[in-house]
Amino acid sequence: MELWQSEPKPDPLVGARLLRKILTFETRWEASVANRSSEQEMLAMRSEDRRLAELAGGEDELWRVKVADLFWPMRRRSITKEEVAEGSQIGLAAASYFEAREDWEMFHASLDGYAAVMRMSGDHAEVIAAASRRLTAPTSNRLDWGDAVGMLVVGHTNSEDYRAAIDAMNQELARLHPGEPRAPFSNGVSTTLMTCTISGEWDHRDAFLNALRTIWEEIRRDAGAAFLLPGFFAELHVALAWEDRASADAALSVVERLVEPESRRGWRLLLDAYKEDDADKLILDAEGLLWQGSGAGLGLSFLSERRAILPTQFLDELRTRTRKRFSAPFSTHSTFMTRSSRTSRTASRRPSITQRLAGSSLTRPACGSSLQK
Repeated sequence: MELWQSEPKPDPLVGARLLRKILTFETRWEASVANRSSEQEMLAMRSEDRRLAELAGGEDELWRVKVADLFWPMRRRSITKEEVAEGSQIGLAAASYFEAREDWEMFHASLDGYAAVMRMSGDHAEVIAAASRRLTAPTSNRLDWGDAVGMLVVGHTNSEDYRAAIDAMNQELARLHPGEPRAPFSNGVSTTLMTCTISGEWDHRDAFLNALRTIWEEIRRDAGAAFLLPGFFAELHVALAWEDRASADAALSVVERLVEPESRRGWRLLLDAYKEDDADKLILDAEGLLWQGSGAGLGLSFLSERRAILPTQFLDELRTRTRKRFSAPFSTHSTFMTRSSRTSRTASRRPSITQRLAGSSLTRPACGSSLQK
């Protein structure tokens, strides 16, 4: 970008392409970005990208810029009704535009952006439909294929069709030959492990856990891989419930590396709550850090297992957030906690858990319905 800006007469099309790629990396692939640009910087780049694309006048690049913009609400962690209406129209139109030109990379990106908008609006059936359409289209890019499978898993999970999510990922792993990279399926594998955990399907975890550990090695233990956090945190949660010290410590070593970047403070907060067995760390999360990410499900489970008596304002805000941002199971869980907590205001708290796994730095979770069969 600096080289382009230093040219005597910078080509606007080149500038538009460079900015669009930066924006795509920081939005569509945000889980791989440890040090992110500020919101003000992102807004400035988006504005300049549109200006340069319009100045260049190329129809293809104008469509590419529109596709990149579809991922902005996901990065911002909120979406408006107007953005849902506009995004759904642009996403499908862009997919048709690039399909007609057999530009399959942008076809996949268009439907991925469309699915991101639909996911945030709560239309999980459309997320599944978009992923299924991608999986019938040509592609030579294993990352696009793996991303589509991950999208399918997310759609089924958020629709509370946990068996379909698990089966989809199982079938894909079964198609891989020995030695074939698992990394393109990292998001799907990580999400499926979380799906198994929140749905109680713990007997199906082994194949996904083995794949997750293989992926961690394939990417050379890259601490920027936030997309692996749901999987390794899910493993940590189950290992603690089963008092499996070796598995808990192995998962902990990865999680501690993955929560280091400043952009993952919500996950770090959840880890601290686990390590110190302190529900107040989550209740007093004034910025709502945890509840803005995919760790919300485990956060709710953590509070539920400890029978936390929660402030009414916290419950109301939590229920609103989960309805707007997260999946059906998280919203259902928060509604249940709202009712149970309000009807037990006079109940005493469960005593603090002090028993620890021998030699482990983590406290054992309470033995509740979602932790032990």
